[in-house]
Amino acid sequence: MELLICGSSAAEPIPALFCHCEICKDAWETGSKNRRSRTGYQIGDAVRIDFGPDYLLHRERHQLHFERLKHLFVTHRHKDHFAPLPLFFHTENSPEVMTLHASKETLEEVPSDVTETSRQRKIIIDEFNHDSQPRILEDGMLVVPVMANHCAGTLNLIFRTCGGFTLLIGTDSGVFFEDAWKKFSGFQFDLVILDATAGKAEFENYPHMNFRENIETVRRFRADGIAKKGCRFLVSHFSHNPNVGMTHKEMEEWFLPYGIEPAWDGMTVPLDHG
Repeated sequence: MELLICGSSAAEPIPALFCHCEICKDAWETGSKNRRSRTGYQIGDAVRIDFGPDYLLHRERHQLHFERLKHLFVTHRHKDHFAPLPLFFHTENSPEVMTLHASKETLEEVPSDVTETSRQRKIIIDEFNHDSQPRILEDGMLVVPVMANHCAGTLNLIFRTCGGFTLLIGTDSGVFFEDAWKKFSGFQFDLVILDATAGKAEFENYPHMNFRENIETVRRFRADGIAKKGCRFLVSHFSHNPNVGMTHKEMEEWFLPYGIEPAWDGMTVPLDHG
């Protein structure tokens, strides 16, 4: 089992549609890790985290079989993370029943003619808020919701596989609330993914982390003893805006001395202790 990082950009892909900044030009010219689609993750065929407007690109690029999805977790209602139109086309012909796990605020984005006919569409609607009980999936995977410091109803998600591998998907989030740290303290993490949207900028009370806050957050995971020895720390959800962003190579130079890796589209992480 592995985690696939399908996309790693913020609300705008890189290169952005209407931009000719140095970061976007670099992405056009060099491609590879500098080209980014909107953030989304997948665990095997059965579990998807976020379903933004680049779902079709992700399917084609990574040969994904969305018809096999059993669980769709949506972290929040922003349109770069949730494009609900395809739910119209999940029908009785779909081979799997799919459960949509999302907060009350996010579920408000689902068209009523989907929710009202969800049974016929083979969709189970699961209101999943930050104070909900953890969900246990068919393979024994545990999923724990955490309140994120972002818009109302945003969730960060802890996953623990049946083999005990524990990961945190921390996008989108500003600096974590203390209540989030209390939840984190009940786990030993093998993988942590953090929001790096604010980049090299310094904003006050911003609903995304910057690079400095990423480094401080990693230090706390280590100091508090909730990151296992060898825990991997990734940053993602990158912006192209020139007062904020960097190329992938520049971010590697910035982060690698701290034991932090910038994510990229198509990056895979094994979810085991091997």
